[in-house]
Amino acid sequence: ETFNGVTVLATNLRANLDPAFTRRMQFIVDFPMPQQAEREALWRRNLPLPDWRDPDLDIAMLAERFRFAGGNIRNAAVTATHLAAAEGARLGHRHLARAIQRELEKSGLPRGTEDLGPLAHWLEPAP
Repeated sequence: ETFNGVTVLATNLRANLDPAFTRRMQFIVDFPMPQQAEREALWRRNLPLPDWRDPDLDIAMLAERFRFAGGNIRNAAVTATHLAAAEGARLGHRHLARAIQRELEKSGLPRGTEDLGPLAHWLEPAP
């Protein structure tokens, strides 16, 4: 209670903070999950330019189907871009399917073929 500096705390588990601890905070800033239009803008901002993407890449579907936070979108976009670059190919649905599946696994979210919807058929069958 005598610290005069600035401290920044971040959590996605606010319910786990003790109310007595929370009362000592001067400012609490909530960052809500992005809505579909915001998610689409985040996908567009984080994916490579159109010249480096398959022309049939459905970014609107990604924004609608996957209710990710901005960090998850960025992680999936970067992973997909690396997968495409490793193949020397344009970024396509097959790269995004693998990257999104990895992001779902890291987040502990459902990741079965039904959860990937239209991207599921782009995954390689397990050996």
